[in-house]
Amino acid sequence: MNRAVLAIEGMTCEGCATTVAETIKRVDGVIAVEVNYGTKQATIGAKACCPVPIAEIKSALAKVGYAGEPIDSTD
Repeated sequence: MNRAVLAIEGMTCEGCATTVAETIKRVDGVIAVEVNYGTKQATIGAKACCPVPIAEIKSALAKVGYAGEPIDSTD
């Protein structure tokens, strides 16, 4: 599995983390996501054949009021 970690901006509560996770899960190519409100990070997984769709994730997050910037990835 390819993996990326994004720093998430705009989360103010645990409910925000749930919204961020659900938003990222809906992006084509994402097969796993874990959002940690405490660290303000989302760990995202994609199939080994495919890169994590960072641009699409950032766009989806922007539509619901959050921002995400990659801080780590392996693909």
